[in-house]
Amino acid sequence: AAVWVAVAAALASSSTNNEAPERIEENQELQSQEERDKKTLILAQINPTQCTTNDAIHTLGTCMPLVECRSTGGVAKGYCVSGLAVCCLATRTCNTATRQNNTYFVNPSSPELTCPLTINLMSNNICQLRLDFIEFILSQPSSDSVCDTELLIVSGGSSNLPAICGTMTGQHIYYTVDQSVGPVKLTIDRKDLTSSGNVWNIKVTQIPCDSSP
Repeated sequence: AAVWVAVAAALASSSTNNEAPERIEENQELQSQEERDKKTLILAQINPTQCTTNDAIHTLGTCMPLVECRSTGGVAKGYCVSGLAVCCLATRTCNTATRQNNTYFVNPSSPELTCPLTINLMSNNICQLRLDFIEFILSQPSSDSVCDTELLIVSGGSSNLPAICGTMTGQHIYYTVDQSVGPVKLTIDRKDLTSSGNVWNIKVTQIPCDSSP
């Protein structure tokens, strides 16, 4: 939904020092009314559209007012709409949730056995998620091609994706969602914390049902 930001501009008042007190008071009252009448209300409709951040790694954000960005747990990384709004960057890690488009799911600074992210859909007009693996390095599958040590599980949609492991950096997948099922979950599961060098940085894009192919 669009967010409306109001900016008011008022005219300054002035008075003449050599007038009688009664006249000054009358003039001030008239000028105050004139100021109220002449205030200009500028309404800028800010749609939550995609914008480019000033972050070297997480390059895409959502254009929105600064207050809304902060309330959603985002960080301002640049401006949009001629400076009336900010390009809000959303990064999430374990045990968090998001409904913001272009959210980046990143590994925590300290490893955890289970690391889920809940993705709430922005609207009823979302039919797919695109997962871009900016960086994704987990343990390789077994000799039987089974992800049994570390894996990414995508659940909550109508697509039936197998578990994902190994190296997926630079790849992407599409996942069909179902509004009637509920939120989608991305979960990193690990059998133990002995392995090192495992990282992930996944950009989650919500794709409208009426989006052009």
